[in-house]
Amino acid sequence: MSTIASQLDSILAARTARLKAIDATVAAWKSRESALNDVLAKTEDAERVNPDLRGASARLRSAADSARKVLVDYTALRARFSRDSLCIGIGGAARMGKSTFLQAVTGLDETQIPTSDKYFTTAVRSQIVNSDENVAVADFHSPESFLREVVGPMCRAIGVETPATLSGFRTARFELPQGRQKTQESEDILQRLRDAQSQLGTYERHLTGERGRRIPLDELRPFVAYPEGGRVKAGPFLAIADLVVRAPFPSTDVAHLRVVDLPGLGEAGRDLAEVQTRGMADVCDVTLLVKRPTDANIEWTLTDTNALDAMAAAVPLLDDQTKYTAILANVGGSGEERSRECVEAIRAKLTRPFEIIECDARDRAAVVGETMPRILAFLAGNLPAIDDAMSDRVEKAAAAALRDIGRDVSAAADKVRAVAPAGTGEIDFARNLTNAVAGVLVEQERAAREKSVGNDAEWDGEVSRIHDAVVAWVKNGCGYGSRDALLESIRKEIMLHKTQPATVINECRVKFRNEWEAMDLHLSSRISALLSGVMDSLRGVLHDFVPPRGNGNGLEAVRDQIVSFADRIDERTSDLGDDEALRELSRPLRRIAEFDLQFRFHLEPMLHATTHLLVANELPLVKDENDAGSFLEALEKKLLEAADSYAAGMRKSGTGNSAALERKKKLFEKAIPDASVRADVIALLEQSMGSAQSFCPNRIFAAVVETFADAFIRSKNSEKAFQILAREWRDELTPAPDEKNRLTNAAAGALAALAKAF
Repeated sequence: MSTIASQLDSILAARTARLKAIDATVAAWKSRESALNDVLAKTEDAERVNPDLRGASARLRSAADSARKVLVDYTALRARFSRDSLCIGIGGAARMGKSTFLQAVTGLDETQIPTSDKYFTTAVRSQIVNSDENVAVADFHSPESFLREVVGPMCRAIGVETPATLSGFRTARFELPQGRQKTQESEDILQRLRDAQSQLGTYERHLTGERGRRIPLDELRPFVAYPEGGRVKAGPFLAIADLVVRAPFPSTDVAHLRVVDLPGLGEAGRDLAEVQTRGMADVCDVTLLVKRPTDANIEWTLTDTNALDAMAAAVPLLDDQTKYTAILANVGGSGEERSRECVEAIRAKLTRPFEIIECDARDRAAVVGETMPRILAFLAGNLPAIDDAMSDRVEKAAAAALRDIGRDVSAAADKVRAVAPAGTGEIDFARNLTNAVAGVLVEQERAAREKSVGNDAEWDGEVSRIHDAVVAWVKNGCGYGSRDALLESIRKEIMLHKTQPATVINECRVKFRNEWEAMDLHLSSRISALLSGVMDSLRGVLHDFVPPRGNGNGLEAVRDQIVSFADRIDERTSDLGDDEALRELSRPLRRIAEFDLQFRFHLEPMLHATTHLLVANELPLVKDENDAGSFLEALEKKLLEAADSYAAGMRKSGTGNSAALERKKKLFEKAIPDASVRADVIALLEQSMGSAQSFCPNRIFAAVVETFADAFIRSKNSEKAFQILAREWRDELTPAPDEKNRLTNAAAGALAALAKAF
């Protein structure tokens, strides 16, 4: 191994050693960029509804852009240091001998690297890798990337709109905009655009977005070269997004080597030249600009300057391009005098001390044996300095960006903080909370008390509905389908048993009670509505501290919600001596959750006597089936009397004596376990026993709500309990703000956290 080869291997090893630190830095900047973007999104949302924040998102957007640029720089640096081979980019104007030189270096021929002394030949940028294979691997454009990366730059260069679709490109009419000055450059770009359009049929089938297609080297020319003749600058090569040619190089003393073949730079102006060199910093370690004297001109031209500038623009992180680019003077065969004049002309035009390496691109042996060692020496001598310069530049830019980002974030945070709503103090918050709860419960009391005055229209309406349904049921055969079907059932049973039809009687009795059982469902629905109203009013002021109600059975769901609420109040640890105050809130919650009121079995058993009319000794005796008709009439009469009596009894009580009151008190002991609630209900009943309606659910509901409100907001420790709640669960108790305040607060919080990170 030569000294140069050994030196280059050491450079590659040193680069690999730097990757760990670069990877850590990239990860840190990705985290910063992600955090900035998240906070930017929150601030933009807030700014959308709060004009007072205008300008905050602009500072954050600038910060995010800075972070993005740092990441782009570090990503390029990482790509450079992670390469396992060395790469030389070969560029320059057309017909300078680039392709001839590349043939000498790579051993490839006209099929893979076409040449011409008269016409443009190289059409796409390609990498040629020293490899044991003989194949090209191509990535193809999709229609979208073709329009974006091939058509778009040409359209922008001449000031016309880029077509949005391939169909639009096919039918577009491309002309220089009116008033735009015609130049050779603009005319040439316009012609290239029209060529690409007219030749679309030759390459459209390749615009598939396919990646990694292997192309035999003997079929490669249409994908890398302009059509022969040089007049049309369009063809299948326009479909190529990336191309790597793998082939064994002649001996260059460096096994891990690749070269990049650039199309002619500068003829179509600087804009298109920079398209060809974009991303070269990720690929090339150094570049060579090839310059050859022609019969007519040996001077350095604007085309050469454009090409050199495009190569410099590909490595924006390097101040000194002379370390990155050397001039390859292709003066072989020109004679000593002509060669000397060419080199002097180049030096006279260059304002920087570029190294000039003379060569004869047509002499393969000289290229391999003499020119390549000089190029590799240039590479070995400058590469460490290039790497250090790029790394230093990135680090300095990152440090400056970090300072700018910190400044922008702080400024945005200050602006949002000044606008964000201020929170109330702990004492005020607790007082406001107590007053809000008291307010809604007092309103619940008022509404319940208003409903308890006079008859309960809702209760009476349900009684009437069920009574009408029972009467219709009786007149339509008591569930047997029709009166005739019921009569037939009675007749058959009399014939079979020679006694009263006990089965029919019992079925009617059960059915009668089942029909009236709907009153229990009505009461359950009323109780569910009562408890739901209380909990909804509390949730309206206590917010997320009150658990949400489940989706199950209405009454069971609200009971579960109340118990869960009580459990949450009791969750607080008991080591601070505040338990009793909190239990004064949780106990009435648990009591109201137990409240129940079943009418049929618990409240008015005296009315059950109406169903005992349906017993054998109160219905006529029968001798044979001929008595079936009279028995049916008697049964219907008794059932209708029972329905009327039952309905009347539920609407009002006809008794005002103490025995009835005592009977009701005993019933309430089972219906209402809580003594304080029960006492209030009995007090109401004592006042109303002589009224037209002694049983009124609304009166019981009013007593329940009033008792609950007394225990929940008027007990001696209720204020202390709410102070504990306010201190322990402020986040849940804080009302959900309107969109403006909510988004502003969210942005303020996110910015405060971000400002600490920077």
